Parts: sequence; structure tokens; C-alpha cells
Amino acid sequence: YGAYSVVETKAPEGYVLDQEPLAVKVERDGVTVDLGDVVNNAEPQPPVPDEQEPPVPTEPEQPPVPEQPQPPVKVTPNKPKLAMTGNETAPALLSGGALALLAGATLVAAARRRKDA
Repeated sequence: YGAYSVVETKAPEGYVLDQEPLAVKVERDGVTVDLGDVVNNAEPQPPVPDEQEPPVPTEPEQPPVPEQPQPPVKVTPNKPKLAMTGNETAPALLSGGALALLAGATLVAAARRRKDA
């Protein structure tokens, strides 16, 4: 029990440390704290200049070199292209059809040989 002083030892980031002691009283019924109005003061920020003056050139500026004219680019309108449906499967279908004809001809020839024999 008794009267104590509380002193801030570390301020939050961006705030000024308050080194003024604050009174705290501890009694039998509990703790009585009357801190009054405590104000956290932010750290002062350096002023930001509104407008920076341009640096003064030490050498005269050279005039820009004119660009060489470019030849005109010929633009042709895009012609629509037809869809290429079935183009990739045509060789496979032709090969499969040729094999089927060859197999059929072989079977017909074999059947005639058996019949003649």
C-alpha cells in the first residue's frame, strides 16, 4: 500500500517519450489512479517542401537531334480465313481406307482360291 510514481520508459514508435512522473495510489480497497489528461505527442516530422526548384544547368543544353523520317509502312487489311476443319484427319482417313481396300481384296482373292481349289 502507498503512493507511487509511474514514469514512461519506452514510447510507442512515432511518439515522444513522456518523462513526467504520474501519481498512483495503492490502498486496501485497490488501486486508485488519477492520471488526468495524458496526451501522446507524435514525433515531429521534417517538413516536406511543396515544390522543388529545378537545378541550374552548368552547361548549355544541346538541341535535340532530329530523327530521320521513317519510310511509310504498308498496311494491308486482314482477310478472313476459312476454318480448316478436317484437314488434319484427311491423310489418316485415306490411309485407313486404302488398308481396308487392300484387306478386302486379299480376302476376296483368298476366297476365290479356296473355291477353285
